[in-house]
Amino acid sequence: VMRESAGDLMQEVIADARPEARYLLPVFTSDRSIGRRQCTSHYKLRVLQKAVRRLGATSKDPATMLIGISLDEIQSMKPSRIGYMRNEFPLIDARLTRLHCLRRLKERGLSVPKSACIYCPFTDNERLGTLDPDERETVFALDDFIRTRAATPGVTQFLSRECKPLRQVDLSALSEHQPDFFVIECEGMCGV
Repeated sequence: VMRESAGDLMQEVIADARPEARYLLPVFTSDRSIGRRQCTSHYKLRVLQKAVRRLGATSKDPATMLIGISLDEIQSMKPSRIGYMRNEFPLIDARLTRLHCLRRLKERGLSVPKSACIYCPFTDNERLGTLDPDERETVFALDDFIRTRAATPGVTQFLSRECKPLRQVDLSALSEHQPDFFVIECEGMCGV
């Protein structure tokens, strides 16, 4: 098992004092747009690509990347854009849905936490509501912080898809404004 890191996203967001800062995480904005999602690329994909390259993968002898997306996310299957890596999708090859996977894990007494950061803007309200009080306060603090420095004058930024401060959002259930993140955004790469 190797552990690799590109750093701490939250600390980098807070440390970047430029008012015009383009955040690596995709914040929602009061003008109903969303920032570019760069966190998966910067903190997961590039880290893996560098490690695989360091381990000796080449275009003639590529590494195989097993991508853990299920049959419900088949639209997210993509070939690798990196010549020294090739993607395989074992859950899709086995025709397993997310529900199949959850059942198999439960049968074996296992659970797998979501790979998303606790402050991911694509995290549903219900999941945020299950965080322990310290984690929830961390997320609230980041949400409060991003409104102090808008990338565009007059535009307010939020971690909530509802475009209001998380402290004012009902975290007991999914919001009607909060469609399934996999349907609108997932490229099938967070779970690598």
